[in-house]
Amino acid sequence: MRALTTSLAISLCMIMIVSLLNEAINEDLSHVDNCLKGNKLSLNVMKTLSMFISTKPKLESLKSKNESSRLKIQVNELEVVQNTKYLGVQIDDSLDLN
Repeated sequence: MRALTTSLAISLCMIMIVSLLNEAINEDLSHVDNCLKGNKLSLNVMKTLSMFISTKPKLESLKSKNESSRLKIQVNELEVVQNTKYLGVQIDDSLDLN
């Protein structure tokens, strides 16, 4: 088995449809997982994170409406983070350079 580092970027156009986006993203994640398995690759689900990247006002609106993502791969729910390190670069949910 080979390790694979990937990122899946999905644009959030409207915050109102978070539940529909969750369903669509979960379906896409399932397809990604199946594709990896079909090519004899594995995804370390325990190290996989999710992050919504947007402007600060949209992120605050999302938090104030108590809308949360329930993204899953297999039966594991992905941890939602505000910042992470990707390929040596620190990234936050509003793409600030501070």
